[in-house]
Amino acid sequence: MLCASDYIAKSGWRHGSRVRSARERGTWSINIEPCSRDLRSTSEGQKHGSRRNNDHWTSEEVKELVDGVSVYGVGPWTKLKNERFPISIRTAVHLKDKWRNLVKAFTGNVKRRISPRLDKDCVEKIKRLAADYPRK
Repeated sequence: MLCASDYIAKSGWRHGSRVRSARERGTWSINIEPCSRDLRSTSEGQKHGSRRNNDHWTSEEVKELVDGVSVYGVGPWTKLKNERFPISIRTAVHLKDKWRNLVKAFTGNVKRRISPRLDKDCVEKIKRLAADYPRK
């Protein structure tokens, strides 16, 4: 990938009493040295930076999320994140999305594969909370 600094103007030439720059003439050469910025190729799987939640959810995290929803309800995800997941890489949006996927997995007719495996008490709590806080 080339940077804007890789394009180096060729030397100017005189036009009358002034020197015309390469930009004015429209002639440019390409510098093939790498940029000073740290660039990663797209073949390494990096497009726009590193992912923040690359780790799968553990059963402890899911149980903590379910317990947090039972205390705070559905909606105050930032408060839940700050109180229950203060040093975690999970964001409030991650919590909301995981809760939505848990509710979809354990309610209704569709059976979805959820990892990690949860014990029956946790599954029952998810179903009860989903009934208490129906989707709008």
